[in-house]
Amino acid sequence: MTRTFAIVHRPDEYSAKMANSIRQALLSCGFEEDEDHPHVVIVIGGDVTFIFAVHKYLDILNETVFIGIHSGTLGFYMDYKDSELGEFLTDVIPGQLPVEEYPLLQAETSQGTYYAVNLAQEEIIVL
Repeated sequence: MTRTFAIVHRPDEYSAKMANSIRQALLSCGFEEDEDHPHVVIVIGGDVTFIFAVHKYLDILNETVFIGIHSGTLGFYMDYKDSELGEFLTDVIPGQLPVEEYPLLQAETSQGTYYAVNLAQEEIIVL
């Protein structure tokens, strides 16, 4: 089975460079980049970037694992700090992915369906 990935990063130069380094490392280890149906979504940034990535892949959440690398302001959803890039690659390349599930809340109104991620008892962030 081909291991596929996509990268969603914060729109700053630091995060873009980190994304490029990760992309090159994964491609050289046999991963394939697939923006449409990735098995793994690597999120580089903070919680807003994470929420954006979840929203982008909302239709395939049950098939996708999100891994966060913190390079933003808030990082409650992030699994690694930007200084832990080596540890991240050591975990992701052999498939030793940390998995933590968060409930996805759905609310339907006359104006549409809305989703939110609830991080324990912190706060609800609307997508």
